[in-house]
Amino acid sequence: MEKPKPAPVIKPEAATRAIPVEFVTKPSRATIFIDEVEMGLTDDTFFVSPGRHAVRVRKAGYQDLIASLDAEPGGPGRLRRDYRLVAQSPTIGTLDVTSEPSEADVFLDGAAKPAGRTPFVLGVSPGTVRVEIRMAGYVDQAEDVEVRAGEVAPLFCPLTPRNGTVDISCDPEGAEVWSGNELIGKTPFTKPLKPAVYKLRIVWKGRGERQDIIIVHPGEVLPPLRYTLRRPPA
Repeated sequence: MEKPKPAPVIKPEAATRAIPVEFVTKPSRATIFIDEVEMGLTDDTFFVSPGRHAVRVRKAGYQDLIASLDAEPGGPGRLRRDYRLVAQSPTIGTLDVTSEPSEADVFLDGAAKPAGRTPFVLGVSPGTVRVEIRMAGYVDQAEDVEVRAGEVAPLFCPLTPRNGTVDISCDPEGAEVWSGNELIGKTPFTKPLKPAVYKLRIVWKGRGERQDIIIVHPGEVLPPLRYTLRRPPA
């Protein structure tokens, strides 16, 4: 970046001919350049030599303003120039991704590595962004999100838990498997179950029953459950 040029030095014999010019901008505190020489910040008064000058006004987040200035000696005194700056058009938008549960990996546009974890906020170029949400024990989710410059594009992903797998056997086989008051099968029993807490009853008429409580987590394969039902003595 070029260093600003030193402000022009007005010779003593020309000082009486210098013309005061007040520069006012909205918003204020913009940098003023005269003939590409940095003079200082608006709103303030600067002395310029008579004649035509090129004026540039610069402020972060706003477009440069370029104007001309005619400073003629013998005028009414101090000149005033008012300028209204125009904000730059935003060039990026904001992608805001959340999930339930949180701490899910976020992949963008097919990338092999995650860009982060939910809650996830990132400034991205305008356009369509392919967002994939992955979390162990839950079904992967993918969405196309349209991002517009200067706007926030929200995406909320309620993740669906994968079923767990339960393997139940009994000696002898053929016992009924109940979850609470619902008959869900007979042994040998190997089936997916939704994540939840289950109150199991393994029942064989004439041989009694066994009760157990199991917790099935998303995507979990539980260790095999083995039960023995003996005929009661006569």
